Amino acid sequence: RAEPGRGQPVRRAAGGVAGPDEAVQIAERFVDDLSRRIVLDDGVAVAVGASVGVAMAEPDDEADQLIARADRALRSAKEAGRGTVVVAG
Repeated sequence: RAEPGRGQPVRRAAGGVAGPDEAVQIAERFVDDLSRRIVLDDGVAVAVGASVGVAMAEPDDEADQLIARADRALRSAKEAGRGTVVVAG
């Protein structure tokens, strides 16, 4: 399985999310967890950051519509700066 390259979006469909508020809570925890500094075995400290775009599927959505909304939300999150979660409107 190929891993995303630097700056490439990672897409994940999450089933069983109650709604946008829960999706945002999950995304914020993800961003917080990623932003914690870690120390590697050689003593080097590293930090990773992320921006997250959230899009909720609507009943009549085609996959490409949902992905397009998620991409727009992610683009907005990136423009707002690292550590940002944006929900598609």
